[in-house]
Amino acid sequence: MAVNMADEELFKRAISGYRDAFLDRHSHLSEAERNELWSEQLNQFMPTAAAASSPSYRPVSGSGILDNDGSSLEKSGKRTRQDTPRTLPGSGLPPTKRRVTSLD
Repeated sequence: MAVNMADEELFKRAISGYRDAFLDRHSHLSEAERNELWSEQLNQFMPTAAAASSPSYRPVSGSGILDNDGSSLEKSGKRTRQDTPRTLPGSGLPPTKRRVTSLD
């Protein structure tokens, strides 16, 4: 999914505004402590090493995230079709589809 420039700009403004409010809210701390807390805040939205090693995890193309051998991945972040379950495990066959009938 391509990100258009308006969406990217909106995202940057939102993050920048949130960062300003965050730093202001923690103004009683030293700059180093505020920056450390801000980094921790951002890290909760970043993939962890464990998630990156998951077989169904693939970073989005252009994200700058590297694969296991250190090269940049150019695959989509979506799971491949064979990794996507078609039904819930143990749920058996899916329910039959009903047809709409008219009362002619």
